[in-house]
Amino acid sequence: MIQVQESGDLGKGQIIETDMTQLESLKIFRVVQGRKKPYDSYEGPDEDRAFDDEDAAMVSTAVEKWLQTDKKNLETETIELRMCIGRPLVRNSSVKHCLHMLG
Repeated sequence: MIQVQESGDLGKGQIIETDMTQLESLKIFRVVQGRKKPYDSYEGPDEDRAFDDEDAAMVSTAVEKWLQTDKKNLETETIELRMCIGRPLVRNSSVKHCLHMLG
């Protein structure tokens, strides 16, 4: 099962899902939503960002690896998506792209 964890903790329904999945001996891939910083600040609050192709590849890779190597491992696997910083492509533009942050 793929379970998306948005900012913060799991919701009540997601906790119930987790319990039910464990009772049925199913694997959970918990995907923690990617975050981004505003383009004009490396500090301050971050915000949710959209799921993209690179995120899909990260999830797909984790599932494929599990299928090929260790299908008996039913422990929840957490996949934390990237933290990005939005930067304007052109000066005075509202168009942003995402730079990877290391750390």
